[in-house]
Amino acid sequence: MKLTRSKRALLGLAAVALCTAAIDQSVITIHSFPGGKGGGTVWGGLRAGGDGKLYGTTEANSEDNPGTFFSVTPGGSVSTLHVFSQPEGNGSLSSLALGADGNFYGTSYSGCLNPADGCIVRISKAGVVTVLHNFDDSGPHRPYAGLFQASDGNFYGTTNYGGTDDVGTIFKMSADGTVALLHSLAKAIEGSYPSGTLIEGSDGSLYGVTQVDGAAKHGSVFKISKAGAFTVLHSLGGSKDSSGAAWGLVKGADGKFYGVTWGGGAYGGGTIFTVDESDNFAVVHSFNPASEYYYPYAALTLASDGKLYGTTLDAPVGSPPANAIFRFDPAGGAVETLHLFTAAGDGSRPYAEMIQGSDGLLYGTTYAGGDYGLGTVFRFDIGAAGAGSSSSSSSGGSSSSGSSSSGGSSGSSSSGGSSGSSSGSSSSSSSSSSSSGSSSSSSGGSSSGGSSGSGPGGSSSSSGSGSSGSGSSGSGSSGTGNSGGAASPGLLAGLLATLLWRRRRAGDFVRRWVRPD
Repeated sequence: MKLTRSKRALLGLAAVALCTAAIDQSVITIHSFPGGKGGGTVWGGLRAGGDGKLYGTTEANSEDNPGTFFSVTPGGSVSTLHVFSQPEGNGSLSSLALGADGNFYGTSYSGCLNPADGCIVRISKAGVVTVLHNFDDSGPHRPYAGLFQASDGNFYGTTNYGGTDDVGTIFKMSADGTVALLHSLAKAIEGSYPSGTLIEGSDGSLYGVTQVDGAAKHGSVFKISKAGAFTVLHSLGGSKDSSGAAWGLVKGADGKFYGVTWGGGAYGGGTIFTVDESDNFAVVHSFNPASEYYYPYAALTLASDGKLYGTTLDAPVGSPPANAIFRFDPAGGAVETLHLFTAAGDGSRPYAEMIQGSDGLLYGTTYAGGDYGLGTVFRFDIGAAGAGSSSSSSSGGSSSSGSSSSGGSSGSSSSGGSSGSSSGSSSSSSSSSSSSGSSSSSSGGSSSGGSSGSGPGGSSSSSGSGSSGSGSSGSGSSGTGNSGGAASPGLLAGLLATLLWRRRRAGDFVRRWVRPD
């Protein structure tokens, strides 16, 4: 019997009702930013303050939505500690650095005294902001990456403009805010537009990446001494190599540095690469758009289990747009998709790296989406993740997209099929959105979830704003997930949309998905 579209829709709705009890509960949205003085749109990640709280900034996106400095508890209680003015950078800050003095330090790429050039600020945990340095176009300017305080007590950072070729610089700043140029990037050899926070190696050098140009045209991995001696460790580009290093490096448990690129690799979907202090570079995973969630963007996070966690911004060919959290095991080389973000109540565009809290959970932010469309804070339980995750292994040029982690569906496809996560499957935690009563974070633009999902104690307090960003919906149990009750209308609508809009190569029900900006 041939099914009409309306019958298929009804079957999809029935499938949704059957699968709600098995929806992934590893991600919970603990706060949705309401806008105004309650903040909205988070570009940088969170940072631990050593007092049990996490701190971050939202950026200004209109006169009615100024940038803010905020704190959040693991339970989801959010306080706005400062509302930025333009001379302070409008909150357009990358991830903050916690200094040895207990204050946070950050760079802003806009606002400030010279709005197109950026500045450096110091922020106390009480929300007192001091502008330490204003950049201008006569020297280094427009910093996009955060600062790193090295073992010598100085802060080191990068700008995307300024220098001899006007493609970026590396600078150092003393504790009193004095900034000195260390190196001007040479576009043709060293690369352009450094991205991500620098990191210090055991040799005392600082390591980082550029996004484009260089000898192989697609960016570079470099190190620089504190005295300014610059060395290109690897030029990105060429056959099956990486392209476009994204947002810095992290040191793994094995002592090697790991990073991601949003392009290149064996399949063009981006890579995970490693480099050590002896200049040994290797691509350890190539993302395959035919079978994997791909386009990694944020820097990786090393967790206490020795594995690396990151996010991707694009879905396999033929699948609806969605972002994902993945786990990479340096020991075995396997990449597992652990969770899919599905927009609406749980956020979209997880641009920043996650951070592991003292409770062992990972915490992160999304740039948009959530209950108000202005971003979220989420937490992710690495212990609860992976029961139905899809797994792939691709070192350099080969990819094994047919393997699956325990309990998961393999969902392999060698010719453009989706990997691991079939939109109608209830058995794979990686292919489901969060349960009602808790929401996951999302990016990419498909719609799901209607709850803000505040965690335990998830009330939101915002000085200067009466808005609350953490209501509850769905089953009404905050932070507990779905206990088998009825799914919220938003969740049903989102999952049904996923079912109906999925492209099926073997079927006749094909629609064009229009991606949001």
